[in-house]
Amino acid sequence: MERKIRTAPTSVKIPPNILQFVDKDVETSGEFSSRTDWIVAAMREFMARRIDILSKRKELFENDGPEKKG
Repeated sequence: MERKIRTAPTSVKIPPNILQFVDKDVETSGEFSSRTDWIVAAMREFMARRIDILSKRKELFENDGPEKKG
């Protein structure tokens, strides 16, 4: 039997101008069914970029530091 992935309820205050942008994009783009879908997609995109940045940084410092890299 597969276990369901459960999420913990989280509350975040979003600045009004960002919230207006998200709501307008959800309303006009048709890409997302809700504000929550938009925010989760944005977080996943940020996480992917952040992982890429951190892996490059780790690679850089594992190769004897930035001064010997170039």
